[in-house]
Amino acid sequence: MQKKPQLKIEVDESAICTLSFDDCLEYDNQYGKSYLYTFNVDGVEKVHWASDNAHKTLKECNKGDMVKISHVRKSDGGTMYIVDLIGSTQDNKKEVKKTDTDLSIKWGMAFNNSSRLVANIMDITPKQKVLLIKEIMPEMFEIACNMPNDKEDLFE
Repeated sequence: MQKKPQLKIEVDESAICTLSFDDCLEYDNQYGKSYLYTFNVDGVEKVHWASDNAHKTLKECNKGDMVKISHVRKSDGGTMYIVDLIGSTQDNKKEVKKTDTDLSIKWGMAFNNSSRLVANIMDITPKQKVLLIKEIMPEMFEIACNMPNDKEDLFE
């Protein structure tokens, strides 16, 4: 059996993937459980070892669902994977719980603001617009993460 390539997502990057199977392969190891998922990425089957955090969302998805996997830096300096369902093959899809809604909201803000900046540029192709949005989003995410949490923090 030929070994499938591994899906590698660098920190501050993301990948759009389609789930290849309804279930993952689950393994026990010295650290607990490991979850191996198979995705179709641009026509290529790739495997990804899901963290517990990512597995919580992925286990609610179905074969053919499209997800966005983001590798983000946490405030303590570590990193984590965040999975968002962006397209479902099911009309009555299962409810997918966000595992970190604060970061998901901030990524959404980054996407919306980046898209708005690029939307009115008429002299570039749609593909160029997508690349530009991809380039702007991490900076917009950083701005969103540095926004004050309380009104009082605005005026310090």
